[in-house]
Amino acid sequence: MKRRGLEPDLVLCSTAARARATLTLVLGAMGISPHTIFDRQIYDAGAGELIYFIGENCPGTDRLLAVGHNPAMQIAASHLSRGGEEDDLIRLETKFPTAGLAVIDFDHANWSGASLVGGHLAAFIIPALL
Repeated sequence: MKRRGLEPDLVLCSTAARARATLTLVLGAMGISPHTIFDRQIYDAGAGELIYFIGENCPGTDRLLAVGHNPAMQIAASHLSRGGEEDDLIRLETKFPTAGLAVIDFDHANWSGASLVGGHLAAFIIPALL
């Protein structure tokens, strides 16, 4: 994330210990401390609920980092990714591994519209490819 300049303006993170630990490692390695919202809803959310939660909590945010759990993260990322490199899209559909990162670009800054419009999967980075 640091090499690619993917510094989030806002972080939405599950309250689960593993999600918090992952986030601490990522932010520490990047040397940043963006505004972060910890919410249990992310832990329990299905994909649709996760997308709705993002839409409700992120208006005006340019770069969001969501740290959560499968299968909701994989399904949500797949739903939101309406374009991108074929290999990335196939890998995303197949498996969203622990510490995977889906970078999805949208043509607008209105996150509430993201669930309807979808975005472009700019990258799907998984530990096995690093």
